[in-house]
Amino acid sequence: MKNSVRQAKLDKQKWMLSEQTGKDMCGTFPHCAKCKHEAQYPCAKAYIRTHRIAEDKD
Repeated sequence: MKNSVRQAKLDKQKWMLSEQTGKDMCGTFPHCAKCKHEAQYPCAKAYIRTHRIAEDKD
């Protein structure tokens, strides 16, 4: 999966949960512990690091 697609899916998941809880859920997912706050695709890259998935290039 491309980083752009993975990022979009994770953003949607984060947005939906934020709407349900009424607060920003950024930083609350298991992969957030591996976030390095990159400028491009931060959630996707953290997810890859967490789950040791071969990184796809965009």
